[in-house]
Amino acid sequence: MSARRQLLDGLRMWREAGVLDAAEIHIASHLAARAGEQRANVVLGLALAVAAPRSGHVALDPDNVRESAMRDAERIDDEARNAVAGLPWPVDTEAWLSEIADSPLTPEILRVERGLVYLRRFHDLECSVAERLISLASQSTTDAIAADALSEAMGLDDGQRDAVRVCLASRLGVLVGGPGTGKTRTVATILAALLSGEGPTPRVALAAPTGKAAARMGESIAAAAALLDSSDPELADSMRQLKPSTVHRLLGVRYGTAAFRRDASDPLHHDVVIIDEASMMSLPLTASLLDALGGTTRLILVGDPGQLASVEAGSVLADLVAADGPTASCVAELTANHRFDAGSAIAELAAAVRDGDVEAASRVLQDGTGIALHSSAAPARSLIEPVAVAMRRAALDGDATSAAEHLDSVRVLCAHRRGPAGVARWNAMVESWLGDVRPFSDYAGRPVMVTQNDAPRRLFNGDIGVVIDRDGALEVVLPEGDGVRSVPRVHLGRVETVHALTIHKSQGSEFDRVVVVLPSADSLLATRELLYTAITRARSSVTLIGSMDAVKSAVSRPTQRASGLRARLSA
Repeated sequence: MSARRQLLDGLRMWREAGVLDAAEIHIASHLAARAGEQRANVVLGLALAVAAPRSGHVALDPDNVRESAMRDAERIDDEARNAVAGLPWPVDTEAWLSEIADSPLTPEILRVERGLVYLRRFHDLECSVAERLISLASQSTTDAIAADALSEAMGLDDGQRDAVRVCLASRLGVLVGGPGTGKTRTVATILAALLSGEGPTPRVALAAPTGKAAARMGESIAAAAALLDSSDPELADSMRQLKPSTVHRLLGVRYGTAAFRRDASDPLHHDVVIIDEASMMSLPLTASLLDALGGTTRLILVGDPGQLASVEAGSVLADLVAADGPTASCVAELTANHRFDAGSAIAELAAAVRDGDVEAASRVLQDGTGIALHSSAAPARSLIEPVAVAMRRAALDGDATSAAEHLDSVRVLCAHRRGPAGVARWNAMVESWLGDVRPFSDYAGRPVMVTQNDAPRRLFNGDIGVVIDRDGALEVVLPEGDGVRSVPRVHLGRVETVHALTIHKSQGSEFDRVVVVLPSADSLLATRELLYTAITRARSSVTLIGSMDAVKSAVSRPTQRASGLRARLSA
C-alpha cells in the first residue's frame, strides 16, 4: 500500500463523520506525502487546518477544534454531533501542537504561532491585514472639514459628533454600534463633510459585502440626505447620486477565479471607501480590499461587532474593535439608542446579551414589556397565523401592496435548519395552519427569499418577497422604497420559503415582531452572538421559545473563532 493511500485511509473516518470533505483530504494527503510526513496526528492537524476556513476559522485551534466540529455537525442533527464527538480526537493538545511544529510541513506549508496552526496563506493574509490597518491608523489627516456645522444640521447627539471626528482623524475610521444607535445618520454626516470639504470633490465609493446590504445602504443614505434638503440641496443631491455596490463588484471580480481586477498594481481610483455591514467582511476579502486601496485613500468600516461574523474565515470587525493597539484610537462606538424609547426591554435585553450579563438578561425577561419567554410553541401561533392568513388572502386577490405590507410583520428565527427546532419544521407548521396549500410548492401568499444575485433584474441574495396570483400567473412582489415591484415568478429560479428562516440569514433584516426558537441549553449553537443577532432583528416585540436555561447558556457562551488578528493589532 502506498504512503498516500495509508494517509487517505487514516482520514476516512473523519470524512464519514463530516468533519472533513473529499477535497480537504485530497489536499492534506498530497501535501503530507510530498513532505514525507506520515504521523497520523500531524496529518490530521494539516487536514483540519485546511478545513478550518470552511467553519469560519483563520487557523486550527487544537484546544477548541472538537467543539467547533461538533457545533457544525449539530446544524445537521444530534446524531451527526454525536458521531463527531466519538472520533479519536488528540487528548494532549499541547503535545499535538508540538508535533505539528516539529513537522517537515512547517514552515513551508504550515505556520504555528500563538497556539494556532495556520496554512501559510492565511498566516500571510492575517499579517498583511494587521500591518495595513495599523499603517492606515497611523496616518492622520489634516484637511479642514466643517464637520461640526453639518453635525448640527443632521441633528447628531454628542456621541455621534465625537464619532464623526474620530472617523475623519486618520485614513482609518471604524464606526460601530447596535441597531438604532444612529450609524446611518453618522455615516451620512461623515460623507457630507467629505463632499463639502475644501479642494476637489473627493471620489467616494460606498459598498457592502452583499447586494441586499448595498441596496439598504443606498436607501438609508438617501433618507438621511433629506435632512440637508433645506440647508444645502446641492450637497443632498450629491449624496443621493452615490450608488453603493457589493465589495466584490467594487474590486472587480475576475469571473472563474478568486482574484480581483483591482489590486496593488491597479488600485481603486477613489479617495474614500466606506464599507457598511463590515461584520460580514471575511479576512481574505478584507485583505483584497486593503491591497486595492490607493496610497491616500481613506477607509471607513461601519457595522455591529456583536452580530454573527462572516460566514467565511475571520472576524475582522470584532477583532479590530477588541484590539487595544494603534488602531484603537480609530474606533468610535455609538451607544445611545434612538430607535427604542427609554427603558425599552428589547434594547436592555440586547445590551445584556451583548455584554454577557446573565443576571441582567434574566431580569429583563422576567419584568420587561414586549419581551416574552415561553417553553412551548403554542403562544407563538397567535402571532404568526393571523399574519400568514392575511398575507395569503391579499396574495390570492392580487393585492400586491397589501401582501407586501405583511412581509415584515413577524418572522420566526431559528438556529437550526432541520430538526424539532429547525426552519423546515416551522415552515411546514405555518403552512399547515393555512390549511389549503401544498408544501414544497409555489402558492399565493408564500414568503420567499432570493438565494442568488441577479444584478440585471436588481435581485440579490437575501431579498425577501411574497408570491401573488395575478390573473392566474404567479409573480413575486418585493418591497422597494415606499412601494413595491413585481417580478415574474419564473425569473427568480430557486427560492426558499421564509415563514421561518435561520438567524444567520436574517442578518441585515428587520421585522416588527420576531419569534426566536432557541436551541437547547446544552446546544453548541446557543451563543451570545446568535441570540444578540436574533433579538436585534425586532422593532417592537420579541418572543423566545425555549427555557431560561437556554437563554443563560447562550448569553454565557461567546463565539470562539480561531484568529490571531486581535493579538497582532494589539502588539
